[in-house]
Amino acid sequence: MGKRIAKCNTAVVILSAVAVVIVFLGMMNLSGYALQKMQIQCPGFGNMMITEAVGGICGLLLLVFFGYIKILKEKGEGFLRGFYIGGFMTGYCIYSLYGQLVLQQASPETQVEPFVNIVMFLVSMFLVGFGEEVVFRGLILNLFLDKFGNEKKGILISVILSSLLFGATHSINFFAGVSLGSVLIQMLQTVLLGMVFAEIYLLSGNIWIVIIAHALTDVASLMSAGIFGAGNEIDAINKLSPINLLAIPIFLVPALILFRRKKLEKLVQRRCGEVVVASQEEVQQTMTVTLILGILSLVLSCMGYGAAFGVVGLLGSYTAKKDGATGGMWTAGFVTSLIGTIISIVMMVAILVIMPYMNMQGVPML
Repeated sequence: MGKRIAKCNTAVVILSAVAVVIVFLGMMNLSGYALQKMQIQCPGFGNMMITEAVGGICGLLLLVFFGYIKILKEKGEGFLRGFYIGGFMTGYCIYSLYGQLVLQQASPETQVEPFVNIVMFLVSMFLVGFGEEVVFRGLILNLFLDKFGNEKKGILISVILSSLLFGATHSINFFAGVSLGSVLIQMLQTVLLGMVFAEIYLLSGNIWIVIIAHALTDVASLMSAGIFGAGNEIDAINKLSPINLLAIPIFLVPALILFRRKKLEKLVQRRCGEVVVASQEEVQQTMTVTLILGILSLVLSCMGYGAAFGVVGLLGSYTAKKDGATGGMWTAGFVTSLIGTIISIVMMVAILVIMPYMNMQGVPML
């Protein structure tokens, strides 16, 4: 069905994508309305987990209907290489999760939710990532690519259009109680985040990479509500303010870097069926990046924040090794990344364990 629709004019293809979004959101809203009418109120994120499960099932059915279900089986570059390709999001997720844990643990009022509530929250976030990535990257992005083609222009148009639609979809949060200002900020952030997800998906060829990254991003964003019981998802989104616009470059820069000319040319070759092999220059660049990340992980390991750099550095070491890297630079990158990661993890655990004790004893946090 997707291939057939792609042969129609541009307006029909875009309207089809909009119709997919309407069906996807409509099914979730209907399930939420049904829970409300039946006066079912699950604790924590229980109701959200049910509605997101409905959304995930709807997304799968839409994939089948449009003929893109095979994307769930595609391994592309593999998981380890894929997470290195999406290294920015890999590091960002680690940094955000740890940062949020430190922030919440530093508060004397912190109260951890019951285990069952935390499980429902985590399952909900995975279902959000699964449903939205299946619909926007798995279906809509591929539909646009079938329409606009696999050349540079077609890929860029497909990424931008699918990301704009992804961002626009979040406008419905206004009707759920989110302020207009917070909604507009969230929409801008999700447009850029959608571009990053789309690029990582295309470069890695593995939809599960962005599903996991999306889920972890949402876990970090809503951790205060889902794990520590500080309000709900609406309250968390309402905390967005103009100061959050300062974070826009955090997503804009990697969006531009991921689609630099050489990356885009290789993506065109890959999507046209050509076998792409990393050049010696690219292997050298990967080793250099790995060494830099390893050094950064060591420098920042004393407070635990080096883990984000260290893990990506280890993924880079794996990628470089698979591409034939050898020699002292590869060894230096691997060793520094490994040591930096280990020290960072030890410090992360120590800080998160000690911090609540310091709060109970009234020790001021620096």
